[in-house]
Amino acid sequence: MTSTDQRTPPGRVLGGRYRLLTRIGVGASASVYAAQDVALERYVAVKVLHAGLATDPKFVRRFRAEATATAALGHEHLVAVHDTGQDGAVVYLVQELLTGGSLRRLLDVSGPIDTSQALVVGRALGRGLAHAHAAGFVHRDIKPANVLFGSDGRLRIADFGIAKAVLDANRTETDAALGTARYAPPEQGLGGPIGPAADLYATALTLIDAVTGTVPLVADSAVATLVGRQGVDLPVPDEMGPLAPVLAEALRADPAARPPAATFVRQLTTAASGLRRPAPLPLPGLPRPTTDDTAAVAAVPVSPTTTPTPSGDEGTLVLGAGDAPTIDLRTASEEPRRRFGLAGALVVLLGFAIAGGLAWAWSTGRLTIEAGESEPEVPVVETFPVGDYVGRDVDRVLGEAGARGWRVDEVTERRDGTEPGEVLQQSPLPGTRLEEGGSLTLVVSEGSVLREVPELVAADRAVAEAALTSAGLEIGAVTGRFDESVPAGVVLEAGIAAGTEVETGTAVDMVVSDGPEPRLVAPVAGLPVAEAVAALEELGLTVTTVREPSETVELDHVISVTPAAGTSLARGDGVELTVSDGLPFIEVPNVVGTAAAAAAEQLGAAGFVVVDTIGPPNGTVLATDPPAGEFHRKGTAIRIVTRLGAP
Repeated sequence: MTSTDQRTPPGRVLGGRYRLLTRIGVGASASVYAAQDVALERYVAVKVLHAGLATDPKFVRRFRAEATATAALGHEHLVAVHDTGQDGAVVYLVQELLTGGSLRRLLDVSGPIDTSQALVVGRALGRGLAHAHAAGFVHRDIKPANVLFGSDGRLRIADFGIAKAVLDANRTETDAALGTARYAPPEQGLGGPIGPAADLYATALTLIDAVTGTVPLVADSAVATLVGRQGVDLPVPDEMGPLAPVLAEALRADPAARPPAATFVRQLTTAASGLRRPAPLPLPGLPRPTTDDTAAVAAVPVSPTTTPTPSGDEGTLVLGAGDAPTIDLRTASEEPRRRFGLAGALVVLLGFAIAGGLAWAWSTGRLTIEAGESEPEVPVVETFPVGDYVGRDVDRVLGEAGARGWRVDEVTERRDGTEPGEVLQQSPLPGTRLEEGGSLTLVVSEGSVLREVPELVAADRAVAEAALTSAGLEIGAVTGRFDESVPAGVVLEAGIAAGTEVETGTAVDMVVSDGPEPRLVAPVAGLPVAEAVAALEELGLTVTTVREPSETVELDHVISVTPAAGTSLARGDGVELTVSDGLPFIEVPNVVGTAAAAAAEQLGAAGFVVVDTIGPPNGTVLATDPPAGEFHRKGTAIRIVTRLGAP
């Protein structure tokens, strides 16, 4: 016996609480024991890690962390995890004790199932996966050996979260088990992250295997299988009938192209219309106990398993309990359960074991109690409690409803204060138990009530804002824009056209006229007055002129502009130009009787120009031309008239 098959002796109590009774399974990572929880007085299954893994601290931490996290999942289609612990060198996990067998053993004992039965198995798998995926968990190792049935006939997925720890531990091994790779998606061979889509891929292959007995595209090694699936959409055998299109989507090479689990369940439900009523599916029970385990049978009110079957049903937590229950697959929308409690089965078995009246019937793979009559099968329709969905997003509610196999009728309504997609009402009420295939009616908000946008264009801003408020709408962003023809304060544009229906509270933007664009006074000083006036009038300004003499600015040219150049003015505002009237007029001084030279100097100082002297140049001034006392422009030419003699 190798170290990986090392057993923990029956009778040992782990953690002071779990008394091991007999080994019921063994796999690559652990041995599984039926055990008694002495604290709660119940029977459980205890999975004990093999020594090679239990001595790896990193793996043990990962194993216990995953177990603790998945214990909180709590779903009818997931194996319940009760506890995890370590007793010396023994690392163990405590789970619910299941007695119905695994899908792997069912296929090995009874052969393939039909497509109708596969549909019901697939929908139960999908519901369990949808719940786990919504909580952030990915299984990573869906296969028939991890699909178990309880004494109530209900399917459970085993090793949720634990598979991740085991796969991580085996990632460096080159001889990875082909049994796992048979159902693995192509991305599992790339070393990258594995998402929920991987579980849908494996589920589709599990269903194909269950119906046809084969798995598409399996090579002679795990590595070759994973490499061969890269970039390949796996074909679906014709035997899958109406399920083929659904499975084909789940077997896309691109994980993003595969449907989520809740959608997968709805697709299978739709496919049910093309299938006949499923036949009952007998649960497989347990294989014959081995000689070295037989002695422990009397100590436990359940039947022991042998070592793993050739199919690789590793670590299967299954025990025969009374007449092994069957699943009555009456309709594609029903998954029955057996009303024969595990506790009752254990008590019955214990009594018969003590009385020596316990017999095994291996021809059908079912445990028969010959000393008494087995309880008749009572197939029922599975029901689930309806949650409180009011106020939640309808897409999330649809996912939960799909996972439970409910049909959803949506009625839309508009109601102020609600968000699109918000559930407003529901029927049945929260807490009601609704059977699989039942109808859930949801009143879903399309958003707030629709309001008509009023006419805003050409209205005064204050009037437009009042109209929006009156219509139950909000005033959005208001921006200004210059307009040469529309007075300031009048609405030029509305963000939403008048008459459009929008939700209550929608904000409507507006563009409001700021009136004509301001004008900047042009720099016209020094220009001819006609040119300056034309330039300013082209800007839309009103021009007036005043004239004044200037010794520096040429006649009829602009001396200055008021307001100054660069000033911003409204269209139509006035601008005044000061225009040069030429040199100033000055009075001719009286120089008569003065010497010619002195007279010329005096006239020049006054601003005149003496251009000629008529008479003796050194004579006395008799007159000037123009004469004294007249006003002439500065710089005017003057002639002096003189006579000979003293003044």
